Amino acid sequence: MRHEKVLIDGSGNPIHNALGEMLIFDRGKLYDVKDRNKRLGCPHSGVNLNFELILEPLETDVPQCMTQILEYKNKFKTVVIKIYALDYKGGNL
Repeated sequence: MRHEKVLIDGSGNPIHNALGEMLIFDRGKLYDVKDRNKRLGCPHSGVNLNFELILEPLETDVPQCMTQILEYKNKFKTVVIKIYALDYKGGNL
């Protein structure tokens, strides 16, 4: 799920700057942005929105399955919210 990491110096210590009493860590990419655009696990990618947009036409194409489609969309939104929450929690560790 992560797309960046904290950079370390030659001694293995995290590289950071201070802003008042807050530490700001230097970050590096774990994988390329083009890969991130295909991964559902990255909360900041357009994949989440694109996946949801794929479901939109189904509502008119198969109206008899509307209940199932809405349930699926709600489950998907729940997963995305969990991804955001984990990303936020990870960013504050």
